[in-house]
Parts: sequence; structure tokens; C-alpha cells
Amino acid sequence: MGGCVLAGLLLFVIAFLPSAVVVAMQSGGMLGDLADAKQVVPWVLGQVAGSVGQHTDKLMLIALSVAALGAGAAILRAMTEALACAASGSRSAGHPLFALIALGLSVLLASRDQGIVDTMVSVNVVYIASIGVCFATMVTGILVPPQHARWIVAVGFAGSVAVHLAGWLGQYGEDTDVVSLLLGCFLSAGTALWLRFVAGEWARRWSSLRR
Repeated sequence: MGGCVLAGLLLFVIAFLPSAVVVAMQSGGMLGDLADAKQVVPWVLGQVAGSVGQHTDKLMLIALSVAALGAGAAILRAMTEALACAASGSRSAGHPLFALIALGLSVLLASRDQGIVDTMVSVNVVYIASIGVCFATMVTGILVPPQHARWIVAVGFAGSVAVHLAGWLGQYGEDTDVVSLLLGCFLSAGTALWLRFVAGEWARRWSSLRR
């Protein structure tokens, strides 16, 4: 517990250092040649490392690339395990299909060429649109069969992702996340109601006919 608190305090302190350095260098007119804002922090680190010794800036970029690949691999593994848990059947998280699906979703997110904060917002919007209805039923004590929950999550996820795909094609503009969230929740709620009343009634009638 104490280690977590100490790590949180240190992270809170050092989190302001990159932005403070960038603001200071921008005020000093040292960032005029950089066309892309995403190049600022690697360029600053390269400049500092280059002042230590020859070719040290290249070693710094290699270290940053390795760290980025490690973080990406950890995220891909987490996505693969989540897909394996959500999928029915006996396939394990090591199945190549889950890794390919997770990698494809990651490529779609990266292709938007947006900032990390906007990307995190989009990912969380899809997540909330997918599980929001099931979470609400759990909080209110409404029992949802596992097979119904899979359909509810799947329909909400598909609707939310479809809106984001349309947003990448130029639709909705800045309202993409809002439309994605509303449509995903609406489709999930509609699926839940349909499964609870319509599909349930059909199942009861079919059962009575078989008797």
C-alpha cells in the first residue's frame, strides 16, 4: 500500500516535467523547425542525450522504440486475453485468431492519426457502449443469462465501432464519440429488451408446442 502511494506521488510530480520542458522550449523559440507536435518530446530527449556523447541520441531513440514496442505488446496481450474471455468455446488466449483481431483493431485506431488522449476517449466510448447495459442490469439486480449478455455486448460493440468507421470516412465530424456512445447503448438496450420479452415469449411458445 505504501509503495503504491509513493509511486502515485512520484508520478504526480514528474508528470508535469514533459509539458513544462516543451512550454519552456516553445517560449525560447527552439521548436520552430518541428512540423508535428508528436515529435517534440523525442526530439528534446535526443537533444539532451546527444549532449552527453556522440551517437547517444540514436541510442536514446532505440531505447524509446523498444519501450514503445514493449508497451504495445502488453496492450495487445491484454486485448487478446479479453477477446478470449468474451468468446465462447474452448479456444485459449494463445490462439492466433484473437491476436490477429486485436492487432487489426489496433491498426484501425492508429490509422486515425490522433492524439493519445483522443484515442483513449474513443476506446473507452466503445467499451462503455458495449458493456453499459449489462453493467446497469447488474447494478439494478436484473438477471441476464450469459448467452443474452454476449449478444447485448456484441451488438453494442458492433454499433459503436460502425460509427467510428463512418467517422474515419468523414461522417459525424467532432460528434463521432457522442454518436458512437448513444447508438451503442441504444442498440444494446434494444437487444436486451428483445431477448427478454420477444425471444423469451417465442421460446416459451416453442416449449409448450413440443409438450
